[in-house]
Amino acid sequence: MKYLDSARTQELIGQIKTRLAGKADAATTLSGYGITDAYTKTETDNKIAAEITSIYKPAGSVAFANLPALSAANLGKVVDVTDAFTTTVDFVEGEGKDYPAGTNVAIVDVGNATYKYDALSGFVDLSTYVQTSDLVAITSAELAAMWGDSNG
Repeated sequence: MKYLDSARTQELIGQIKTRLAGKADAATTLSGYGITDAYTKTETDNKIAAEITSIYKPAGSVAFANLPALSAANLGKVVDVTDAFTTTVDFVEGEGKDYPAGTNVAIVDVGNATYKYDALSGFVDLSTYVQTSDLVAITSAELAAMWGDSNG
C-alpha cells in the first residue's frame, strides 16, 4: 500500500487551493459568473411578454354592443360576436361592412399604439348556389338544340 508523504500532500493541497481560487463564487446574475453575452432576466421577461401580447387570446362570446374596449390591456383578445353587426370607424376595414352573428373579432394594434377591431371570420351563406342534387343530365340533342344545331 502506498501512502502520501508530506511533500506530496502539500503539493495536492496547493493544487486544490489553486483550483478553488479560480472557481466562480455563488452569484445572482450571469455577469457575476463572467457571462456578458446573454439576455438578462428583464430582457427575457420583456421578450416573452412581447410575444405573448402578439398572440390571439380567446375571450368568449359577447354582443356587438359589449365588445371589449380598444386598449393595450385587451390587445389580442378575440371574441365571438353573438349578433349580426355593421362595422364602425373602429374597425380595420372601416365602417359600413355587414357581418353575421358568429363573426370572430380581434383587437389589434394598427400602429402607434392605436387599437382597432379586426373581423377575422364570419358565416358565408352559400344557400343561393346550385346544389349537386339540383343538377340534371342533359342529352346531346338538348345540347345541340341550345346551340341551334338541328343535327343533334
